[in-house]
Amino acid sequence: MAEPRTELIKAALKARLESIAADGGVTYWYQPSVDAQGRKAVYRCYQEWDDAILDRSLGTDDAPAVIYAIRSDKGWWIEHSTGQQLRGELEVFILAARADVEATVDPRNQAAPRRELVADRLTRDVIRVLATEPQLVSGNEQVSINVMKVPDGIEVVTFDHEGWVVCLFRTVIPYRCPAGAP
Repeated sequence: MAEPRTELIKAALKARLESIAADGGVTYWYQPSVDAQGRKAVYRCYQEWDDAILDRSLGTDDAPAVIYAIRSDKGWWIEHSTGQQLRGELEVFILAARADVEATVDPRNQAAPRRELVADRLTRDVIRVLATEPQLVSGNEQVSINVMKVPDGIEVVTFDHEGWVVCLFRTVIPYRCPAGAP
């Protein structure tokens, strides 16, 4: 039996974030860090974020740790086409975080705050991941979505958290599926 569409969406988003390859900003700025076992620091979380995912040991002074995490919240399903299809929506949160290794500087003597630049770059990377290709593929299944045409768009909140620059994204992803395979 096939996995639920909501699971396919989250697995596909995780794979898409894992595929980020930094190239100095031509395409992406910050790729996920890699742990000692060669796994990329892209995590799936249940309900709330856990500070344990913010692991500085995944980075160095020259290449600070970069972490991505995904979690979902509410989902909605609506019958569509007289029982032949279901329309669904899944609220998804993506966390993007980069360890901040630079000392606080005098904001009067810099062109742009370093943390603001890091947050802007993290935001650009995640928006690019979401907007580049509306087809999400998970295993052999393809889920058609278009995250940039969602009713609420993509909401972004940035903040500092214990030496990390953190961007939290919220979006509602609409999708359709056969009524027998939600």
